[in-house]
Amino acid sequence: MARLEEVHDDGGRRYYLGGQPISCGQVLEVSLEQGWLPVRFEMDAQQYGVFYLRLGSGWDNQVSLRLPDTAELRWPPGEAQREETLVRKLRRTVEELAEMVSHPEEYSDDERELALLHARGVLRATAPRLPEEPGRVR
Repeated sequence: MARLEEVHDDGGRRYYLGGQPISCGQVLEVSLEQGWLPVRFEMDAQQYGVFYLRLGSGWDNQVSLRLPDTAELRWPPGEAQREETLVRKLRRTVEELAEMVSHPEEYSDDERELALLHARGVLRATAPRLPEEPGRVR
């Protein structure tokens, strides 16, 4: 259970839940007195988060609502595996890089470059809000 996090970057406003980026159209769950209720996340023209609540089956009949900053949200139970998958990817990538650092002579320049590109992609997906350090090689 977490609160919606709002972050501003070069691309504008982004939202995160539990450290993971939320994409428009994703279904999350909001905690209510009666239990957890699925809501669909979208952004309005001003890039503010808007949630849609289903009325009946499917998303054809829905109502939009703005949730208070104190609203407790979570990824649907099946989405919890997504975070675990990202952690496994990050761990595998770190192990691969550690192997390359300890035995650089066994890898070609192309293999090392490909591993670095892959590592940067995994890092952006798993920790997208970490600030860039000035002077670091990209």
